[in-house]
Amino acid sequence: MRTLLSPAQRAVLFDPPDDRPTVERLYTLGPDDLAETARRRRASNRLGFAVQLCYLWRDPDAPWSPRAPSPALLQVLAGQLGCEPGIFADYAGRETTLREHRAEIEARLGLRGFERSDRSTLLAVAMEAATSTDRGEVIVGAMTRLLRETRIVLPAASTLERIALAARAQARRQAFAGLIRDLGLDQGPAAGRSPVRRIRSWAARPWPGCGSGRKRPAPPT
Repeated sequence: MRTLLSPAQRAVLFDPPDDRPTVERLYTLGPDDLAETARRRRASNRLGFAVQLCYLWRDPDAPWSPRAPSPALLQVLAGQLGCEPGIFADYAGRETTLREHRAEIEARLGLRGFERSDRSTLLAVAMEAATSTDRGEVIVGAMTRLLRETRIVLPAASTLERIALAARAQARRQAFAGLIRDLGLDQGPAAGRSPVRRIRSWAARPWPGCGSGRKRPAPPT
């Protein structure tokens, strides 16, 4: 699959912090969170519930990806709950419990899952962003802001990238169509390729450096 974001850009947009001071500042559970977490009977379920509670709004892939929570987060949460970080492994393998806890947390936080019908709204937002920039992290950033503002749980990062790629391609086609329309088909020298044909050819070629922040050179004149 074509990618829009570099690994570094993905990390900035999606990865939760993994240094202990930041984790302690952001993910220290409040009294209500601790009370809700304590309702889980097993220690592993209490830790897993707390991990989902902390990650759900920040990281679109966690905790459903194979990636384990950061050691810093597990240590901080385990310290608050009075258990060992290693018991998270017992929780991570129980898919039914994971789904049940996720649904409970979404309801508690007033969130809802991402649905197919949300794609058209995201596509429109991404296209609007793509009219002024080619930078993948800016386009995806506009999408994630909308989802968080409307309290929709972010889908996987790969889903966001696919929508952003489609939006950027449509924005480019519209921009080139407008440029060609403004130039007119009768402009250009009689011999050889006209400027319009050269622009069409240039627009159809792949853009090097997608997702790397590099700008494409200006079209030939």
